[in-house]
Amino acid sequence: MSDRPIKTELELRDDPAFQRSVHWFELVGRTTMTLLVLATLLGIFGRGYLSYAGTSTDDGSLSCHFERFGRMQSTMDIELDIERSSASEGSDDIVELWVDREWLDDMKIDHLTPQPWRVHTAGDHYLYEFLFRPGDRDGHIQLSLQPERYGRMRGKFSLNNGERLSFTQWIFP
Repeated sequence: MSDRPIKTELELRDDPAFQRSVHWFELVGRTTMTLLVLATLLGIFGRGYLSYAGTSTDDGSLSCHFERFGRMQSTMDIELDIERSSASEGSDDIVELWVDREWLDDMKIDHLTPQPWRVHTAGDHYLYEFLFRPGDRDGHIQLSLQPERYGRMRGKFSLNNGERLSFTQWIFP
């Protein structure tokens, strides 16, 4: 037999600095993953609570409900609510909706309800004219769109060349 003493512990080097850095790395990784899962559940990468937003003009004649976050070539809905006092002068039936051309050129319109009576292009915007029945108190327009590029997109709407309603969307690839 050997005269060497029997060791009861493993011969491992103790490196506290390395252990602290590994612990820090694990903590950052776990926190990041938890935040990503939480953000996903809340809708930051698609449909969910944080994804939907709304804005309106100061006079309340136009309000817009839209998705803040979307995916390229995935359907997004925008809903516009119009007060009837916003109809063009001389006609209680026609509402003119001004849509930013730069924003709309980066979108593909899948569906527009109701169908516009006429559409014009003029400089930096498209002008959609909608006919509403005289008995209707308010108007509702729904757009289903597909973004054709990714990144930050800024859109603008206006009624009868009045106050502009601006909004921002983030489109992921």
